[in-house]
Amino acid sequence: MGGQQSRQEKKTLKQATNKMQRSMPDFDMLPLLHSETDMASLGRAPPVSTISFFDCDESELPSAEAWITARVTQIATANRWIMGRLVHTTDTGGKNKKKVLAVPSSVSKEDLERLLLKNPGNFRPQRCMSLMQLSAQYAKIGLPFGLAAYDKEDVFACRFVFAHTPCGFCIVFSMSHTVGDGNTFYNILNQLSATEEVRPLQAKRNLDFKNNVRTILGRNSDQELGLRFKLSTLTSFVGTAAKRMFVKNKTRVFRGLLDREQITKLKADAQSRGTVPFVSTNDIITSAFSNASGLHTCLMAYNFRKRMSGLAESHAGNYVKCMVFDNINAGTPDGVRRALRNPQLPCRSGRTKIFSRAGLITNWSAFSKPIRIPRCVEQLHQPLMDLSSSGLKYMPFDAMCVFRAGDQGLGAYWITTKRGSQKDVIGDIPFVPSTLKCDSI
Repeated sequence: MGGQQSRQEKKTLKQATNKMQRSMPDFDMLPLLHSETDMASLGRAPPVSTISFFDCDESELPSAEAWITARVTQIATANRWIMGRLVHTTDTGGKNKKKVLAVPSSVSKEDLERLLLKNPGNFRPQRCMSLMQLSAQYAKIGLPFGLAAYDKEDVFACRFVFAHTPCGFCIVFSMSHTVGDGNTFYNILNQLSATEEVRPLQAKRNLDFKNNVRTILGRNSDQELGLRFKLSTLTSFVGTAAKRMFVKNKTRVFRGLLDREQITKLKADAQSRGTVPFVSTNDIITSAFSNASGLHTCLMAYNFRKRMSGLAESHAGNYVKCMVFDNINAGTPDGVRRALRNPQLPCRSGRTKIFSRAGLITNWSAFSKPIRIPRCVEQLHQPLMDLSSSGLKYMPFDAMCVFRAGDQGLGAYWITTKRGSQKDVIGDIPFVPSTLKCDSI
């Protein structure tokens, strides 16, 4: 019976794939970057997702829903690739399969209904929910990712969800990480605002991106990091993951606002030292994250738009690589700033011990703008994740996402494997309030 079931599953998958292939003449094939196809193959990158809560009078809900529907239609018409499907296609020889984004040649009513889900029956988020409660709600409408997203007629690269809440409504936007980074994500989401112009992004990829990275990062690029560093970092991740299998501590998630007044003070302190002309908010947060997490290796997402010839803010895709810092260069905001001023200078020693701690930080706040919906008020904006994933339970590294938390300022979403009390984990970081909310996974 098990063999028959397996054959039936394979038959069903083949039929679905054949159905998708038969409709290919209705799609334009968009080649992806090498790093993007690797993401899908490894299944390692969940979608980029956020939720925005809005206060709205109940009598205004129908007009708000109609306005959002019309706006999403305009965005999709200008950017048909957000309704693209991730598919496998064969090359001219008919043997080797390539991963591409199949972009519909026109916008259909059926596709628009799939792109914007309205009031899903089982989706009931509230602004006061804990991280785990929001995660459970998100799991009901989450976008498939990795190989599960391929060759499916009804799985798009992006999805909007509109749902009523006790005080108004919320909007969830999700984008497959295979087709876009934080910059791409917010270049689409920002267009939902009445104060923004609907515009097309350049979806055609700059396929020379991988080769051009080394011209910017030099010895810090993926190609130049060296086999020893890559192997030692890998063993660090694997070793930490194996160690966590036998340690009865849970991964924890912290979410909260950052104290902007304290960050301003730290900027002034850095300027008074005079070692660098200035430090940015991101420099301060990156250094604090590295120190609080006790990292030996800190990876910081580095956006190449406007830093590489031929890449502008309007280019959709994953034009991001990680700068790799050791604990000395990431130990102070000044060290982070020095590296960013000259990214070809080494900012790591190249030696990583097994079981040493590693972490990744990304900052979305520079891309995100307030979402203005007529006669409605945005109250909260934050990332969404499915925290029930088994990969998070034994996650071998820390991760932090800095985001614009609506009109309330900057927020941090910090997933950590560090043990100890909440006070011990947060450490003595002046711009992180002690009221930071925490959930255990």
